[in-house]
Amino acid sequence: MSEKPTILGIGENFEMNVSRSDIQPGTLTCVESLQRIPSPILFPENVPGAGKHNTEHDGMCTSKQKSFRTDLSPDDVKLVNELGRLTPDQLAEYIKNVQNTAYTLGIDEGISPLISRYFAKTPQQKCILARQFSRGKMLQIFSR
Repeated sequence: MSEKPTILGIGENFEMNVSRSDIQPGTLTCVESLQRIPSPILFPENVPGAGKHNTEHDGMCTSKQKSFRTDLSPDDVKLVNELGRLTPDQLAEYIKNVQNTAYTLGIDEGISPLISRYFAKTPQQKCILARQFSRGKMLQIFSR
């Protein structure tokens, strides 16, 4: 019994690759191989109409990728690329510097250090306070 038996299954190319004498008793081994059996034969459609639904919606998707509209200047693109090359620690340091600059700008625009001392304890709060005062000046709230 050294010949390889052919077992007819679902397709024509369904056969065992190992002779029965090579299989040791007591082992649980699958020795079958499925060679080029089309999947619709093996895996019929579980939900009737699901394949039709997919083909209908494939036509709706275009292969052309949509590009995002951005109004970035070349300087902005350059800045984004530079920030993308920074390590997380360098990026955190850059953000802290921007916040400190915003705070000092707010002080230069007229935010009283006394107000910022009582209402802003952290640099983030100082930055928010500076931004709010800048908005107030722009909207001319303080002149009323």
